[in-house]
Amino acid sequence: MTTETLNHLPAGWIVLDVMRRAPRSREWTALVVDDYPQAGRKGREGWLHIPGKHSNRDAAWDALEDMTATRH
Repeated sequence: MTTETLNHLPAGWIVLDVMRRAPRSREWTALVVDDYPQAGRKGREGWLHIPGKHSNRDAAWDALEDMTATRH
């Protein structure tokens, strides 16, 4: 599996978890994976930076949801 650093969440990728970038840091990142790997190709995983400073996991998840929400 290859690991990538992503600027945005591509279509077909899912978020597994959010975690601090460093201990006691207020910067967070999300671990994401390709939900639909094509036949003959290994799955992909990546790190998605969550912009801003967040005091806890719930705040980071909320920011991630706002960042990835579909807008019409």
